Amino acid sequence: FFFFFFFQAEDGIRDAQESRGLGDVYKRQVSVGLAMSGLKSFHMYRRIHSDLTKATSTGGIISIAAAFIMASLFLSHLSAYLGVNHSTEVIMDPSEGEHSMMVLDFDITLPKVGCAYASVDLYDQLGNTRINVTGTTIEGVTANEMMDLHWDGFTVSRTRVVTDDHTRYIAGAKAAAPKAAAPRDDYHNHHTKQVAIKEYSQFPVSEHVGWKEDWNKEVYSVELTRDNFDKEVASYAFAMVSFYAPWCHYCTQLKPVWEHASGLVEKTTANFGDDEFDAGWHGFESRSEAMYLWEEFNGAHPEYPVALVDYLNAQRQEKNMPSLPDEGNKEILMAKVDCTKQQRLCAQQRIMGYPTIRIYRNHQTTSVEEYQGDRTARAITKFVMTENPESLHTEVEVPEEELKLREAAEQRIHEKMTEATSEGCNLVGSLRVRKVPGKLVFTAHSNDRSLDLSVLNTSHVIHHIGFRRPEEVRLNALEKKQFVQLLQDARDLASRTADGGDGSSQYHRAHMRGVKSTIQARVKGHVSGIEDNVWTLDETRFFSTEPMTMQTHHVKLVRSDLYLLGYDAFEMFQMQAFSGDYKKETNGEAGPHSHNAPNIAITYEVSPLTTVVRESRGSFSEFLTNLCAVIGGVFTVLGMLDNVVYHTAGLLGLRSLRGE
Repeated sequence: FFFFFFFQAEDGIRDAQESRGLGDVYKRQVSVGLAMSGLKSFHMYRRIHSDLTKATSTGGIISIAAAFIMASLFLSHLSAYLGVNHSTEVIMDPSEGEHSMMVLDFDITLPKVGCAYASVDLYDQLGNTRINVTGTTIEGVTANEMMDLHWDGFTVSRTRVVTDDHTRYIAGAKAAAPKAAAPRDDYHNHHTKQVAIKEYSQFPVSEHVGWKEDWNKEVYSVELTRDNFDKEVASYAFAMVSFYAPWCHYCTQLKPVWEHASGLVEKTTANFGDDEFDAGWHGFESRSEAMYLWEEFNGAHPEYPVALVDYLNAQRQEKNMPSLPDEGNKEILMAKVDCTKQQRLCAQQRIMGYPTIRIYRNHQTTSVEEYQGDRTARAITKFVMTENPESLHTEVEVPEEELKLREAAEQRIHEKMTEATSEGCNLVGSLRVRKVPGKLVFTAHSNDRSLDLSVLNTSHVIHHIGFRRPEEVRLNALEKKQFVQLLQDARDLASRTADGGDGSSQYHRAHMRGVKSTIQARVKGHVSGIEDNVWTLDETRFFSTEPMTMQTHHVKLVRSDLYLLGYDAFEMFQMQAFSGDYKKETNGEAGPHSHNAPNIAITYEVSPLTTVVRESRGSFSEFLTNLCAVIGGVFTVLGMLDNVVYHTAGLLGLRSLRGE
């Protein structure tokens, strides 16, 4: 009974709980119903019972059209939202502070002008002038910096090259230009009469005491012509030939110096030995007598002077004495060529300025190596001693490695030189300029030579002309890695080859190529077409077929600020170039004059306006707003159209259109 009572009580409690639970559910349902009834009062889109609406066939067509239009517009706006928006605006170009300067990069080859003459000049309309830009101090490449380039805004690297008639490089024929003063800074010392007399006392050559006051009578060097040039030069292991013109002021200054140095060289390089057949000296009573008579003979025959060895051999032959051996006496030749009489010979040797002192080695009859030292008897004689220590009777310390490297570079150039090739100069540089109209001029110049303008040719190849901000382009990680690798490759190339000197030309060229390739990759295929208006002169060739031809290029620049997605803001210069040439009239004065030399002029002007190109993406809120406007607009307009069609059909009695 107890257990029965217990289980009955438990069932009663469970029933009571279930009843109470059902009450709670009912209460919650009532509360939700009241809340939903309250929300109905805020309903702005009241539903109409289907019994109160009417469908028509025309309405179905209009509804399908509405759905299609809304879907099309939705996809169009979605595509625009996911795509890139482009905008372009024009503003005034700021001209103060960091925006007042720009950098002009150039890589140009003058295939017919040697580095000894090539000059780079810069002018602008504010009166700033920079004549003969030169020099560079590039330290190298690091992982954190694009290029450790310490410069004052003006730097040019020169490389000797060999080109064919089509201005194309001959492979393997490159050499660094000598680290000598540049053409407009290169002032070689010349003898005055007083200096020459002083040199006589230090290096006595002539046995004619009176010639100290009339030193133009000295003649020691051999006059060469087209007929005997190859034979004479090929007979000597080392020859120095002075190519001159009588009208040239510098040649007039060099003439006594050259003759005096020729006498010094001949007497210091010939080993006459002891005469076993006579108590005198090679058939003469004394050395002084022999020298005096030799000088007298050459003075009487200035056009056909004879070498001292040949003069002594003639005397020995008269005395029935054996000739002196050629060995040790036929190794060095000091000669001269009058280019007004031997024009074809000078053209074959590619002589462009006077005087030009060419050096011929190893019995070769062609050369592009030139003497670049001071034009004094002491300097010329010392140079010969340094280059030919084995031929002298004096101890001279010669830097062997330096000579080997220099000879190797000269040999590469010499091997490629033929009648169809020319030695030229590749000029690579960067100039910091103001954003005002200016002019960059490439010309031939010399402070101590008279140029032969009849052979000066202004043909040229523009490998690169570009303008940029002085600051480096800010690169992303991938671009920086590629840029640094490009410069490191240039450094490795410079270390493996001897044609680049300190590597400055390779560094410059690699830096320009890196900047160009980076910007090209950023703007390639851009809808603005900006890539078609940059570097428009690159890899172009210009030929001058006549002497005194001026080559001109006029470049118009428009600065552009670009804000492209994925990159930091950067700027570039769009350019429009016009090129032409004309023949320069001479001033009618006798003889060529280097200040009248034709040149290559690149003028530039910067527009006062700047274009701003932006890329952006639409905001999500704007996309939603446009989407709602499109859907609601289409729904409303086509709903109005449906009403118009329905009521018009009723007025016209077209019951089929009304679905009746």
